[in-house]
Amino acid sequence: MKQVLVILLFAVSLGGCHQVPQNNILRQQICGGYTSYRPVTEKDLAVFEQYYTGEEVLTPFEVATQVVAGINYRFRCHSLQNEVVEVVLFVPLPCNEKENEN
Repeated sequence: MKQVLVILLFAVSLGGCHQVPQNNILRQQICGGYTSYRPVTEKDLAVFEQYYTGEEVLTPFEVATQVVAGINYRFRCHSLQNEVVEVVLFVPLPCNEKENEN
């Protein structure tokens, strides 16, 4: 009986995961994982400009996101040396911003 309950709970937890069509290709969306990379939007660029504190000049061109206790943004950027650099930025949920300022 215990095994049936564990299997049932596992199956129910996977119910939120499904395949997401993107660019006419079905890709597996992993619960709790990052989305597939997509082109950077103006909103993404605003996040990058607000939260990136590095000294190197970077130009983001792709982004993937992950929802946790906020949103992790994984940006792929071009550097001035024409290298591809990955930057991960954490943006807290609005209700948690004051806690993270301390």
